[in-house]
Amino acid sequence: MKLQDIQRLHTDGFLAADVRDRIVAHYKLQDAPNRFIAIIAVIGGVLVAAGVILLISANWDDIPRGVKLITGLALMLGSHAAGWWIRTRHADFHKTAEAFHLVGSVLFLADIALIGQVYHLSSRPPNAILVWWVGIAPLAWLLRSKPQYILTLSAALLWLAMEFLHDKGWLHHHRGELALLFYPAIFVGLYAAGVGMERSPAKDFGSVTRRYGLVGLSFMLLPLLFGSHVSSRGGDLVWSLYALISAAVAAGLFFALRGEAKLPLMWRGIWFGTLVFWLVFVGMACLNDSPHTRWEAGRHDWVAWTASIALFAHCLVMVNLGLLLGSRFFINLGLSLLTLDVIIAYLRLFGTMALTGAMFIVSGVGLIVLGVFIEKRRRAFMLKLQEASTPTKP
Repeated sequence: MKLQDIQRLHTDGFLAADVRDRIVAHYKLQDAPNRFIAIIAVIGGVLVAAGVILLISANWDDIPRGVKLITGLALMLGSHAAGWWIRTRHADFHKTAEAFHLVGSVLFLADIALIGQVYHLSSRPPNAILVWWVGIAPLAWLLRSKPQYILTLSAALLWLAMEFLHDKGWLHHHRGELALLFYPAIFVGLYAAGVGMERSPAKDFGSVTRRYGLVGLSFMLLPLLFGSHVSSRGGDLVWSLYALISAAVAAGLFFALRGEAKLPLMWRGIWFGTLVFWLVFVGMACLNDSPHTRWEAGRHDWVAWTASIALFAHCLVMVNLGLLLGSRFFINLGLSLLTLDVIIAYLRLFGTMALTGAMFIVSGVGLIVLGVFIEKRRRAFMLKLQEASTPTKP
């Protein structure tokens, strides 16, 4: 549903002016055309910041130390000052203001790296990301900027990733494999936090947090489709910590979904069970007593086949939730994951012609049935939406 469609219905006489205005205001359709501009502004801001960094790097050896530091600080403060000026003086160009603020935040990371290089600081690299994250975190709330908030979330997760993967990281173990254990729980926790934020004063960032968590969880589940697993060399402390974090995330998810009035109680329970299943399954996969000490893809690994079947069901649940909530995001993400799941299953099943042919038939029939089901639910949803927008005759 687009603003142009509503306007056309009004022009053709099917919608009164007051009904049109209520629909546009309720679904915030007036903001839809600005999404393209927002994406262009964000990309442009990142390119400007990267270009400045490359230009300075090209002439690095010829620039005195003091000039480097002053220039870096001036560029960062100038970007934020330009963004603030545009925000306060020209409210219609708030996307441009957000782009300037993003440039300033990226330049802050460049300044941290600059200070480390100039003074030859040899501290742990994760510390630089931690300082960057702490420095830019307040900006998202002060500016009420969603792009800045996404950058803040990304900085926090990048810091955690470096703690897991870097050999000097506080959370480093073996070869950083614990990231594959803990990150699914972290993303489920982000989703739960987003659902709860939508009923709080921070509701502006609730939808962003919820979507960020679901997309991150989707990426972290994909390695399981290749049969990845590790031996149980994490130790009692690691597994106790994982159990504690998973229990806390499950409790937060329960209370978050408990207040999700848009979903029927049965589907709230199904969705809760689906997400908690992944917390348990990831723990079981990583605790698997394997003689191997590294992640590997075994063609007939039980982890891969269980994950493939579970992800298929997970996608069906997401699609149905999207239909119930009227969310294209749920539907698109569910169908995208379903496609990847089927493709990866095909790659793992390539062998005899009989086996591959049977898999094609089963999957093809399943996709046809799924397509018919989705189309029927979509039509039912559009009919309800039409009935809700039609004024009741006295």
